[in-house]
Parts: sequence; structure tokens; C-alpha cells
Amino acid sequence: MTLKKWRSTPILILSIVVALLLGVVIGWFSHRRTRLNAYDASLNEVIDLVQKHYVDSVDMSSITESLIPDLLHRLDPHSEFIDRDESLAETQRLEGHFYGVGITFNTIIDTPVVVDVIKGGGADRAGIRPGDRILSANKVSLLTDSLTSEEVQKKLRGGKGTVVNVGILRNHKLMNVGITRDDVPIYSINVAYMIGGGVGLIKINGWARNTHQEFISAYAKLKEQGMKKLIIDLRDNVGGYMQSAVQVANEFLPRGSVIVYSEGRAFPKEEYYADGYGLLQDIPLVIMVNELSASSSEIFAGTLQDHDRATVVGRRTFGKGLVQQPFYLPDSSQVRLTVARYYMPSGRSIQKRYTMGDQEGYRRDLVNRIDAGEIYHLDSSFYETAPKYVTDAGRVVYGESGIMPDFFVPADSMATNSYYMRLVESGLVPEFAFRFSDKNRKVLSGYSSPHSLWQFLRANYTIVEDFANFASDRGIGKRTAMLWDCAPLLDKLLSAQIAQFIMGETGFYEIYFSEDNTISAALKAFSTPLLRK
Repeated sequence: MTLKKWRSTPILILSIVVALLLGVVIGWFSHRRTRLNAYDASLNEVIDLVQKHYVDSVDMSSITESLIPDLLHRLDPHSEFIDRDESLAETQRLEGHFYGVGITFNTIIDTPVVVDVIKGGGADRAGIRPGDRILSANKVSLLTDSLTSEEVQKKLRGGKGTVVNVGILRNHKLMNVGITRDDVPIYSINVAYMIGGGVGLIKINGWARNTHQEFISAYAKLKEQGMKKLIIDLRDNVGGYMQSAVQVANEFLPRGSVIVYSEGRAFPKEEYYADGYGLLQDIPLVIMVNELSASSSEIFAGTLQDHDRATVVGRRTFGKGLVQQPFYLPDSSQVRLTVARYYMPSGRSIQKRYTMGDQEGYRRDLVNRIDAGEIYHLDSSFYETAPKYVTDAGRVVYGESGIMPDFFVPADSMATNSYYMRLVESGLVPEFAFRFSDKNRKVLSGYSSPHSLWQFLRANYTIVEDFANFASDRGIGKRTAMLWDCAPLLDKLLSAQIAQFIMGETGFYEIYFSEDNTISAALKAFSTPLLRK
């Protein structure tokens, strides 16, 4: 073959590689072993040809790695390739711990600033406080004009028992603090508090291996405070370990109740039942969801809805009901392959419909729902097209489209306008809040509850006006009329952010969730009977 012909064939060769790799996967799924062996032989021969005869030297490992994601994207929307670093981070999140110093930080201007200190962690024992600026780790600058947030995290993390010497700026004073790295829990429940009237609220951010244990601890704390009714907030909870959702659901259901089952072509049917030892079988329960509640969150909400054990309020959930099984590759990356579907006790699937290989269409589904106004108005056509199932009590529920709540709550569009959105998207809110809290930390730290702090801010400061001027100095022109319209929402956001820098995440959520229309609907749902549709 001439050199000219070899130079004209690289695209063809790579196309053949892709086609053959796809053939391998298809053959594996169909268990046609002889055909698979034939593809293996052909694939190896093509790779050998490229390595021996291609005009330039080729790194076949990098080519293969780039082809794997494309191959998986031709399947369902949730089969995916995860590289080594992302796989490690995902494992840490789901396992619920890593080794580090035990802080949460935000980047303000160019400096990592401590937002929260994990109780009992290395930073807590070393006396680190919210508001401390982190300048260096082991004499290496941590200013983010040279490092990303992920790189800052890597500098602070390390082996258990090792010491990192951190440069801290506090109240204009430089300090060097040695922090012993230790096991740092990644909490999936950061907020659990009493709303009032005997109602407690627990927000579950994700489903990690330790979520059930965290949930029981949060429940015990609220029970001591007189909780008689419970709201579980699953808004924006995109999922995690299904087993954790099953464990928490088990706490609410009588013995023998089906919690969930899964089944696939090569994946035998697997059922999960309640054991009857749950601690919360009699407590009135409301679950809050929205369009970003997905996967394990949908299993939890759908199971309790099917058994008429909880009232679900909010907006239709994402619609992810496929089971992924991780297959680890030699370099610690992983292929997460869909092997089955989840089904609710009523028999419905929560997985929304999709077209094989149409990743873009699947991703745009949520955007299309928002553009169509579904988060602001109930879509009546949903009831006409979705498959119908019945709960234990005979109520109609719907499949193949996520979980439809029992009571729809529109997104709060009041008081938001283009000026407000520009202020929020600018990233100036946390910067202003940090500067304000840092300047007034001594007086603000004297308040024991987020709401008392909020009342103090409202009575003694004009933070909305001050923030508008702050933003104007940084190029966002002040719009007085629009500022007046969005002032209540902006006041709540700014106050919540200030409380976070003083009290941690609980301070933020207790203020930010006040005057929340979904929480108001959840409280009302306790006294509203569920009707058959």
C-alpha cells in the first residue's frame, strides 16, 4: 500500500475501531459468545495494524479511553465512563468520609475562607473558626489565582494522622496552625430543626452509606425537642445509595411492605421488604420534592406514596429509575452500566422515557419542562398520557415520568426579576456577606439562633441597600424600582449567607427556608386528606 493511501485512512481505521467496540458490547449483551470472539479477534487485529503500520506513532490507550464514553453514550442516558479522579471523588461522597482537616470553605475573591468547621475534626481541635482565611498549606500558597478549589482540597487532604501546617489570617493577624488529618465525615443531613407546632424538618442532601445512621440521630434530636410530625426535604437531592433510601423507608412501614424491587434482562428480580422494626411507623409524614429530586429520592418518595404512608408535595421529580452497576477497570476508572430498572410497590417504573443514544434530548428534557412553564403551572396533560397505577388505598398514581406529588407547589417566581438574577449570578452575595460578617463578627457572634440574628440585622442594618451599592461599585448598576420589588428575597438571601459565615450551614438554612412556600404547603398537607383521583 502506498504512503498516500495510508495517510488517507486514519479516520476509517478509527471508525472501524468504534464499530468493532460497539459490536463487542452488543455481543456481550446478547450472550452470543462465538460472535463476541470474532469481534475480539477483529478488534485486536485492527489495533495491531494501527500500531504497526500507521503513519505516525499512536497512543492506543488514550484513543481507547476516548472511545469508551462515546460507546456508552450510544446506550441509555445513565450508562457512563468515569475517570480515575472522578471515580475516587464519587466513592468518597457515597462512602461518606475521607481523610482531611474537617472544614468547609468558600472562595472569596482569591482566598479560601472557612465557612463551617466539622465538630470533633482536626480543624475543630486546632481551634479553626468560621471566617478564618486560609493562606497556605505546608508553605504552599492556597490563593486561588494559582490553584482551583479542587487543588486546594487536595493540599488539605492526606493520610490519617499526618499533620498539615496551615497559614491562617484572623482579625488581621497571621497565624500558623498545625492540623492533624483525620477521618472526615461527609454528612448527607446537614439540617434538622423544629419549625414549630411540634413539626420537625430533616433535609437529606444525598443518600450516602451513613445516611440511615444520620437520619436516626436527627430524628432522636428532634424527638427530644417535642417533634410530633415530620417533614423530609428531598428537594435537589439527586440520589446516591439505593440501600440507604430503603433503610430510611423501612423506618416508616409495617412488616412485609414492599419497599422497591429491581429487575433486568440479565439481572434477576430483587425485592426489598420492610422488617417491621421501624421507629417512625406512626408519625405523620410529608415529603417535599422538586424537579431535581432523582433516583434514590424518587424511590423513597414513591414507596411511601404507594403505601399511602406519606403525603408528597412539590413538583414532579426528575424521573431516573435505572439501576447502574459499577465495573472497575485496571486504572481505577469505572464503567457504570445500566443493568436493571427500579419498580415501586404499585408496579410502576419511575424512569422517564428516552431514546437510546439521544443524550442531548434527555438532558434537554428538564430544560424543556422549565421553558414550558411546568414548574410554575400544573401540567394537566401529564395525567392524560402517563400510565396509571393504584396505591394501597386505591388512589391513582402515575408511572414512567418520575413521581408526581399529591399536592403541586409552583416555584416561587414572585419578587424575582432580571436585576435580582444578575446580582445572584454575579457571585457578589457571598463576597458581601463575608466582608460584612468579618467586620461585625464580634457582635454577630453573640446571637444564639439564626432567627434572632436575622431580627437583629433587620433592626440595625440596611444590608439590602448596602449590597446594592456594593454591587454598583463593581459594575452592576443600581435599579431602584427593581431593587424594591426583590428586596424581601434579597434580604433573606443576604441574611442567610451572613448567618452561614457566623453559625455554619444550619444558620443558612433556617433563615433561607423561612417563608418557603413548599414548607407552607407541607404544613397545610398535615390537615388535608388525600383524595382518590
